[in-house]
Amino acid sequence: MDIKQDTTPLQLPQELIDNIIDHLHDSPRELKACSLVSHSFHPRSHFNFFQRVDVRGIEAALRFFTHLSPETRAIIRTLTLSAPDSRTAVQFAQLPWIPCLQSLHLNHLILRRLELDFLKTAFSGLHITYLETQYCSSSSVSEFRSMLWSLPSLTTLIVIFPYFDDHSDRDNDSPSRKSALSTLTTTKCDLLSPLFLTNLHDLRRLNIALSFGHDVRRFAHVVQAVCASLRHLSLEMEGNPEVAPPLMMPPLQSFTFKVFGNSVQLKSTLAWGMNLLEVNASNLAESIEIITFRPCIYDIPTMNAVLAHIEAYKVLDTLADLFPLVKKVHIAFVFMHDGLSLNSVPTEMLATLPSKDDMTDTITKVLPKLAERKTLVVDACEFTTVENEAVA
Repeated sequence: MDIKQDTTPLQLPQELIDNIIDHLHDSPRELKACSLVSHSFHPRSHFNFFQRVDVRGIEAALRFFTHLSPETRAIIRTLTLSAPDSRTAVQFAQLPWIPCLQSLHLNHLILRRLELDFLKTAFSGLHITYLETQYCSSSSVSEFRSMLWSLPSLTTLIVIFPYFDDHSDRDNDSPSRKSALSTLTTTKCDLLSPLFLTNLHDLRRLNIALSFGHDVRRFAHVVQAVCASLRHLSLEMEGNPEVAPPLMMPPLQSFTFKVFGNSVQLKSTLAWGMNLLEVNASNLAESIEIITFRPCIYDIPTMNAVLAHIEAYKVLDTLADLFPLVKKVHIAFVFMHDGLSLNSVPTEMLATLPSKDDMTDTITKVLPKLAERKTLVVDACEFTTVENEAVA
């Protein structure tokens, strides 16, 4: 008996096909393959593929957008422009209009006054909610802030290691309406001028890197300006804490204290952080839910060195009494070594490093009150390089 094979293609509901393809939104290779399966697969694959565009090099960006139809450009929601080799001036006027852009990432670019002025004009007609710049240089702090005023819908701003030719602190373009910014991450305290801060009525999450001294004193005014709405604060500290007065903080839901250095530096900075919490205990006692300490140790130590360092964390056990309502005290150790990663560390050195279980057991013994209340969480033995950590 002859058995005929059914060659009829499998018919799936379009809604199911679209749902399957949507799960591949961050896999460009798979999306390319799906676009070639059939007519029913192509539209959704095409849409997901062009929603996020990452272009390295301005000339490459110009060539890329030249071949895109207006319909395809209208699909783009997230655009990343990078200059991987060196800082490059961006001639934004040569780039085509992207009408539905919501998220913009700029890396290693020069944003001259001409480019910033063009962005101000272009942004006024866009609904951008997310802006991130990394290692970008601008003509001045005030020019950069002026560009930000043209983004009334911006809710998340991340400014990592910016460079400004002119550091003078003058606002040359006052905002016509309040900012919608709710999340701000920056490594440059100069960005936060009094006028800029007075319009951040909705800022709830602030992540900032500071140097002890001038930055801390200036940051005190920052916190005071946004205290009505601020609920999540992350501080990354560098320098000598002996010259830094403690800050007064508003009622927060979460507080993260991240420090870099060797064991001696971390010990003194940890003491400053604990003093900060003690001074603000009355403000935080009824609101704080999560407290995170993230010590980043520059040198990969031996087991004995780590255990000796952990003794300095005994002071954290007082958090159990200061903040009876806290739900989690998170201690996240990161070990870094210049030029070394876990894969390149010699085998004999690996044998001397503590395991996560060893670290957890030791911290638990040092902090019995927090351990007993089951609010203590320990993350340890993350190995990375100094360079990677700086970029992250």
